[in-house]
Amino acid sequence: MDLDAIVQLVTVVMAAMGIVWHQQHNTDKLRGELSEDHAKLRDAIAHNGERLVRIEGFLGIGMPSVPDEAIDPQGGSRFDG
Repeated sequence: MDLDAIVQLVTVVMAAMGIVWHQQHNTDKLRGELSEDHAKLRDAIAHNGERLVRIEGFLGIGMPSVPDEAIDPQGGSRFDG
């Protein structure tokens, strides 16, 4: 092999490695952004669920959630008297 062929081969290999690195970098960046957006969306859904529970409780149409401190570990309720 002469020097020109080796230079061309190295150039092609380096270009391919650069393309793969760039694609991987973009994929990682997009994955991070998507993860952040997903977390924000999950928080917004949880917040809206809490608002819905409060509205249902105010209107008397839903089952209000029972706070953890109202449940006795032995199986009863602290409000049983």
